[in-house]
Amino acid sequence: MNQKTFAAIALAGTLAFAPLLGCASQQAASEPAAQKTEQTEQVEPAPEEVPTEKEQLAGGWTVTPETMASLSEEEQEVFAKATAEYVGAKLEPVTVVATQLVSGTNYAYLCKVTPVTADPAAHWAVAVVYADLEGNASVTGVNDIDLANIKVVSDAQDSSELVGAWEVREPSNAAVLTEDAHEAFAKASKNYDGVNLAPMAQLGTQVVAGTNYLVLCQGAPVVQNAKPTLYVAQVYADLEGNAEFTSVQPLDLLAYV
Repeated sequence: MNQKTFAAIALAGTLAFAPLLGCASQQAASEPAAQKTEQTEQVEPAPEEVPTEKEQLAGGWTVTPETMASLSEEEQEVFAKATAEYVGAKLEPVTVVATQLVSGTNYAYLCKVTPVTADPAAHWAVAVVYADLEGNASVTGVNDIDLANIKVVSDAQDSSELVGAWEVREPSNAAVLTEDAHEAFAKASKNYDGVNLAPMAQLGTQVVAGTNYLVLCQGAPVVQNAKPTLYVAQVYADLEGNAEFTSVQPLDLLAYV
């Protein structure tokens, strides 16, 4: 075989393998690009949002932390005995809103309740405590109060339908409203011609274009021989310093005891 013939064969072989080499190099070059695309398209999951205390309470209401206790020594002792072995939540009595004479006495305590959880949010409840004639006491019920959906009565014929055999307590002088709430309540009362209201406890606040205050009150309808009962008054204080009652409704005490 002469040199020209050998050169022609070698050149033909090189040209025959060239497409295969080209395909292999293109595939090798494309693989890292594909991997890179997959990596850039991976999206980290968004962190789970933890609701704040305000968001955990319906309607944006927050429990007023400044509310102070107003209890007699006897009421404190009865509550301490009744809750000595109570588990699941911390009950902090604020005041006794009503009592009922039976074979002994039933007490309706307004309590601040803090669940025994990792991230507790306080709320209100009515704790019913029974004290017998031998000095024993026990919790017979704890009924939560939803500040955004308080149980009220709109069609009662007289106050006895609102409280039954319960006697609503007179507000104590130790009942505390925050300074802003006290000022707003006093202003709203000056222009209110309905029930004569006496505040017992500030239940909560709600920030709007101004502030709403929710106050548990004692009052009596303006009728002869009316029995004192409980009212829930909502006070709105605007940004200009004005205040008014936007809602005054009798509490359905029997729904909580």
